[in-house]
Amino acid sequence: MTIQQNRHFLLFSIWLLSISLLATILVACGASSDTATITDFYISPEPIVGRVVTVHIETVSKIDTDEASILVEFPSTVKLVSGSTTWHGSVMAGQLYEHELMICVLEPGILTLYAAFGVEVSPGIEEAEAEFLYVDSQVDSARFLSEQEYFGPDTGASLEATRPIPEVLPECR
Repeated sequence: MTIQQNRHFLLFSIWLLSISLLATILVACGASSDTATITDFYISPEPIVGRVVTVHIETVSKIDTDEASILVEFPSTVKLVSGSTTWHGSVMAGQLYEHELMICVLEPGILTLYAAFGVEVSPGIEEAEAEFLYVDSQVDSARFLSEQEYFGPDTGASLEATRPIPEVLPECR
């Protein structure tokens, strides 16, 4: 595992531990554990190095609230081309909310993209769900990895870039 992967894993582990603690508190207080749901999180087309692609997140809340938020994070080898990595606003129970942003992968390698959707279930208490995408992005191809592939022993060899960095589209610069 590279230093960057270790750092991301540590940060995500701390965040997930915080969410687990919050979920435990919410369940103990009788709150539903699925109030905030990410129904879909994907990238289209394939996030090949140098191409502009769309990150798409779909969410649903089981409650009406004026305090809902979306957060998307990715490594520094990915550039935000348009849109926003955060959103805050109101949602209505059962209504699908879609959020999109455009990104460009600047260097070959294994990427982790993270999305979280949270809603305030009562004053000061938020319930959230998080999803991760793991992508092996190269100059001429991209492959989505399962968690087992990402964290398993076989990924170490593919973490290093094996091809030259291509000329990127002007939007990616």
